[in-house]
Amino acid sequence: GQGSDKLAWFWRVNNGKQDQTDTWMDEFYRVNWLKAKARWNRWEEELSLVQHKMWWTVSWFKYQEEKWQLHWHQATKPGHQPYAHKQVLMWKAFAAEADEKFKDKLLIMI
Repeated sequence: GQGSDKLAWFWRVNNGKQDQTDTWMDEFYRVNWLKAKARWNRWEEELSLVQHKMWWTVSWFKYQEEKWQLHWHQATKPGHQPYAHKQVLMWKAFAAEADEKFKDKLLIMI
């Protein structure tokens, strides 16, 4: 990979051919532009993936909350209902915290 998005100084020095076209340098700049575009595209893709993962995380927490809510209502043995309720509260807290942390960073998912 390329550690910097700037060209080294020696590639930007005028080679004395101001009035002539330098096809090699044109090609060099074209390749650098394509590399920068590819880097931009990779970052856009990574941003989209991270935003989707944030949405998925919040959705998973809410799903777990709903699942334990069902267990809580269906629990009949002693100790099962308090445990299920504890799980409901835990997953609800996870969902609320994730929602709060990700609220300005999430994509709108429909």
